[in-house]
Amino acid sequence: MESISRLNRVYSSIESLKESYGRLHKCEFHIHTPASHDYRLTSGNLLKNMTLDEVLKIAENEGYLNPEFILELKQNTIEENNKTVEYLNNKSGTTYKDFKELIVYELIANQLYKNDIEIGVISDHNTIKGYKNLRDALIRLYETKYINQKKCIRLFLAIEISCSDKYHLVGIFNEENYSMVQQFVDKYIHSEEDGTYISCLDMVNKISNHDGIPYIAHINSNDLLGTELYKRSLFSSEDLFIVGLTNDDSNTKTRKRIESHCPGVGQKFCCINEGDSHELSQIGVRNTWIKFNSINFQSLKKAFIDHNVCVYREKPIYNDRFIKGLYVVPGDEGGFLTGKDNPKAPFIIDFSRDLNCIIGGRGVGKSTILNILETVFTLDVKDKKTLKFICKNKDIFVVFYYKGEDYILRFIPQVGYTGYTESFFLEKAFKEGVETDKGINLAPHWVELHKVIKSDNEQVEFVRVNQDAATRILSKVYKKSFSINNIIEQINSGKVSDFIREIILNGSKFNSINKYIAILQQSNKTNYRKNLRGEIKNIIKDLAERNNQVYTVIKEFNEINSKLLQVTNSSKSLD
Repeated sequence: MESISRLNRVYSSIESLKESYGRLHKCEFHIHTPASHDYRLTSGNLLKNMTLDEVLKIAENEGYLNPEFILELKQNTIEENNKTVEYLNNKSGTTYKDFKELIVYELIANQLYKNDIEIGVISDHNTIKGYKNLRDALIRLYETKYINQKKCIRLFLAIEISCSDKYHLVGIFNEENYSMVQQFVDKYIHSEEDGTYISCLDMVNKISNHDGIPYIAHINSNDLLGTELYKRSLFSSEDLFIVGLTNDDSNTKTRKRIESHCPGVGQKFCCINEGDSHELSQIGVRNTWIKFNSINFQSLKKAFIDHNVCVYREKPIYNDRFIKGLYVVPGDEGGFLTGKDNPKAPFIIDFSRDLNCIIGGRGVGKSTILNILETVFTLDVKDKKTLKFICKNKDIFVVFYYKGEDYILRFIPQVGYTGYTESFFLEKAFKEGVETDKGINLAPHWVELHKVIKSDNEQVEFVRVNQDAATRILSKVYKKSFSINNIIEQINSGKVSDFIREIILNGSKFNSINKYIAILQQSNKTNYRKNLRGEIKNIIKDLAERNNQVYTVIKEFNEINSKLLQVTNSSKSLD
């Protein structure tokens, strides 16, 4: 039980640190609702021309409402349905016109959840009347249907403005300023069908002055009307640096199109996918992924400003393995790595999935961290002096991610202590390892690997991974051949061939030879030759199999890299 508690403490400590990092969220930009005068719900049929029965049939086809419940609804009187609408409007401040419109908003919300949307941006034509209705539908569906499956979708407030120069401009606002935004709409929007008599450039300035985020919608279908002077003024505006795309035009193509009218400004623009969804089937088709730390309006602004690393039109394909954090418990002797304010507290460091730089003066522990990670993952260590230094720590844990799962690797120093402070390695510490001129191979029981199992209610369990599976996983996560310490040491000592061999063979070791080396190391002068004679045939056989394996790997490498690099292999002659 104490072991489970310790693992839980380690995992929660690393995960709480990682919450400070942003993560990608699937976003649906430019959502239309019944508040837009041209909303269709389904292709070729305006919602305003549809009956309640037709909407309920669509709800049934979408699997949102079952036939029995629909039958009950149809038996209700108009007054009974209107009472439901009136109750919700009074309770949540919504403005549902009738029961038909209520169901449509729920269908839109359901479609967003079904497509795993995490953040939505509503952008009705020249109005914000649909915002509270859709937000209410999202919250109600979350509480009644999706609370144990997903997180509640975060909806941002926006409006699509039809400008006088035929540009469609979206303004995204902080929903906390809803009343101010409504005043903005009342002041500058002439009608929901016609939009505004104000130009796009002037409206960009007005949105920015109201702390909004302006962007030109579906620029791929925009004729970019106006004089060259006007377009230069528009695209060089400091407040305009986002454009939306409803097709597969590349960012490069879009930026070049802008630069043809305003040279030199293309790279500042952030290109996003937008759904411009006027019907259910268009939701979830064209999405943007944005990295958020905490999801709020200010974070959205910051993400757009830093769009090169925070905004993606296609979800990036991440490495399926990375180290999440290191947790070191100092020993009684006082390990080198300790807590910042308390020398007896654990040393905890978290790593990013993308890029990690360990920066510090000489002697602060940069190499120690790298040596620990290398030793824990590979069970190889340079010498006993280095190992003894690492073993001054009581416990070492590494939390890492591998192919969709989290794991905790525990390194258990195999040391004992005399009556004084001198430590010594336990008898079984190197039982299955062999000490060579290249370092020490530690026995497998130096480490334990636990898989993290998360249940639907966010409860965490830890399952011990058997030794064979653990060895296989660890070899896939960390390869010593790419260790910067290992590379530098080999290059400095002129062992470039060793480095190339590690890379080509991908860390594959000649493990079968270790048992013969162990036999000879344990032999005395009397039986050394006898033991060698007894094993020589097996040694020659294993060497031949190893040479054949190496030849096959090198041949494959040379064929792939025939125009870049060729590797040759020359085995040392057997004396």
